[in-house]
Amino acid sequence: MSMHSRKIDKYLSGEMNQEDIDRFDLELKLNEQLLHEYKLSIELDKMIAEDEELLEFRKQIQEVHEQKSKTLGWKIVQSDFYRYWRLAAASVVIILMLSGMLYLAIPRHYSNEKLFSMYYNTEDVLSVTRSADNQLLKAMLKYQHKEFDEAAMLFDAILQEDENNTVIRFYKGVAYIETRRYNDAIKEFLKITSEEDHLFTEHANWFLGLTYLRNNETENAIVIFRDIMNDADNYYRSQAFEIHEKLINRN
Repeated sequence: MSMHSRKIDKYLSGEMNQEDIDRFDLELKLNEQLLHEYKLSIELDKMIAEDEELLEFRKQIQEVHEQKSKTLGWKIVQSDFYRYWRLAAASVVIILMLSGMLYLAIPRHYSNEKLFSMYYNTEDVLSVTRSADNQLLKAMLKYQHKEFDEAAMLFDAILQEDENNTVIRFYKGVAYIETRRYNDAIKEFLKITSEEDHLFTEHANWFLGLTYLRNNETENAIVIFRDIMNDADNYYRSQAFEIHEKLINRN
């Protein structure tokens, strides 16, 4: 059992109150080991969710657990069942790996869209650092409320007044991704990456690669990811290596 497994199980099984959830979310941002174990748990859950036999296995375990709980007078704790079930499912996955059957359990082909959804995440991006006027606050509220069309228009209005505001240009690019205007997003990220050594260059370059991928410009995406993985100090280096390997080796 890992160091944080019980905490993660309670979070994923929905047993935490809002205060504990907020504390856990904050700790995810500060504790690299917790984040690593959490991501592994999510990947295992995804693998299980895509396998009908494992889902049937879960149903059988739950029925046995509930029957014994009634017979022996146990109180069912959701996180305990969740933990026992995931340990059992993990054991099944390991057996499949050792027996060479993992090929049947895990898809070997990753489409561009699937890879994009696996790696697209805006949570790690830096916050706006410039002073916030009413227009900027309104734009960021639209962005946070996922009203991306309106946010993009407000970001554009800000850029007309301050075309060198790279932070806003970055968020405008993300808003374009969210509204599937991939060509427009690419243009915004390219403008940022043309400015060497800027604070947002690494972020913009990573999102540029993802947008190329989602726009089915695979060769352009591979070039971007290769550049990132060859930069030893790049924040996205490990992720770029993973996605590059999947692109190169997919069937």
